[in-house]
This record gives sequence, C-alpha cells and structure tokens, in this order.
Amino acid sequence: MNRSNGVRLLLLDCDGVLIRSERANLAYYNHLFRAFGLPEVAEDDRGALARLHTLSTPQVIEAFFPPGLRDEARAFAEGLDYLRFLPLLEPEPGWREVLARRQGFRRVAVATNRGRSAHDVLANVGLLDLVDRVVTVRDVARPKPHPDLLLRALDLLGCPPTEALYVGDSELDLSAARAAGVAFLGFRTPFSPSVGSPGEVAAFLANSGTPGTLSRRWSPIPCPVKEAEMSQKDMFHTSDNVLKRGCQVSEEDIELCPCGSKKSFSKCHGAPCECGSGKPKFKCCHADDF
Repeated sequence: MNRSNGVRLLLLDCDGVLIRSERANLAYYNHLFRAFGLPEVAEDDRGALARLHTLSTPQVIEAFFPPGLRDEARAFAEGLDYLRFLPLLEPEPGWREVLARRQGFRRVAVATNRGRSAHDVLANVGLLDLVDRVVTVRDVARPKPHPDLLLRALDLLGCPPTEALYVGDSELDLSAARAAGVAFLGFRTPFSPSVGSPGEVAAFLANSGTPGTLSRRWSPIPCPVKEAEMSQKDMFHTSDNVLKRGCQVSEEDIELCPCGSKKSFSKCHGAPCECGSGKPKFKCCHADDF
C-alpha cells in the first residue's frame, strides 16, 4: 500500500487489541454472577474467559444466565459502575506511539462490543485523545459478529469499506469485518494474516497491499467441496461418516476443520486443532489419506 496515502480508516477493536482487559472483565462478570448466586468463572477456564472477553454484557447475560434472571441481571448490570475495575486494566504497549504517528493510515475509530465503559476505559489507558470516533454496542442495533459497529464507524467518518482495515483478536471481529466488506488483520489470532504487536500493525500498513487487495484475499470464493469416506482411525465422527473439505476465504486450497468451525486445519494427529475453535481434539485426516 502507498505510504503517503495508506488506509483511509483504521478500525480497531478495544479489548484484546488496545487494552489487556482479561483480569478486569473477569472481576466484573464474577461480581455480576455472585450477585445472583451463580458460579464464578475460574481463571483457568479458557473457554468461558474467551466468551467474557469478546461478548457484550447483554450477550454474556444471555449465555450465562437462566431465562428467569436475565431481565433482573440486565438492570443490575446497567447500574454497575465499571470504573471500580479500571485499575485492573493494562494498555497494550506501543499503541500510543503508533496512533500518534499515523503512518500508513489517516483516521482511527474504535469499534467495540463494550457499552458505556468504552470511553472511560480508553481514557484510563491514555488512548482516547488519539481516536477520532468510538463506536460502541450502544450506538447500534446489533453487536459483533454483526457488521453494525463497523458500518456505523464507516458512515460517521465517510469512508467506503474498501478503504478501511479492521484489527481484531477474535472470530467475532473477523465475522463482522467480512459482513461489512472490510479487510481484516488479526491481532494474535490463530488465523492469518495476524500480527503480534502494534509495531507489527504499523509495519503491515506500511508494507502490505491496498485494503481492496486484502478484502479480496479474505472474501469467500466459490469452490467445490470434496468429500471422502472417513477411515476407522479417524477420531472425528459425523452422522454421515463423511469428512467434508473445501475452500474458504483464500485463493489457495484450505481444508476445513471437521469440528464445524469452518476454519482451516492441518493434520494435527491428536494435538489441539489449529483452527482455534476450542472444540475437542481431533485426529484430522485429509481426503487424500483414505
């Protein structure tokens, strides 16, 4: 991409990208769970922690609370002051320098499933003054994985999807970007393209192709699905005993994980599946192996 022009709009997720909020979010939601006599989430419960980290509060209540308590829990959460948990937040080192320099991009917006706490959180870590707009779940009808947050940010800043890049750390972010027609860059994600630091985001912006090129790279393309009977050695079982393969989000042939996540996988042979779905471990086999 051209260094002088760059991305017209850099869209950023908040939690997991701009800030390290796992401890704060865990404390916040466990406080909510305790108030209603629900079991707390343990620090080593990676699956539950991932949901607390990526979902909006209404989505968490929908997922963790029984139907009879949800209305009361929503009202309780509405009055719960997140500011008490701000000391547990940590800024992701390097973002202030990248956002102040703005090399390879022109404007910045945050698109987050956070609600009323978003501005306070960004101010607390010293980033709010470097962001042009903050779009929260309160500004749209639907949270991620729906595209509403990104579409709202694009509209507010007058930017077409083809001239924007969204940096996120989860499948929800990737799904929202695809639905909005925006190019996506993962931040420490198990799927590519992915980077590991704000400095690497800056380098990616300075040296990669145009957002349009990235969007095409990550757009679904038609491709026939290959099927093959599964061998007895396979640890994955489906109702029709068929392992389905096909192409997804790439011009290259990528096998889909049989766990149903629609992510790519490699032969993991009993190791944790590289698709990052959190589903049980499988012994993945290619159709050509049969």
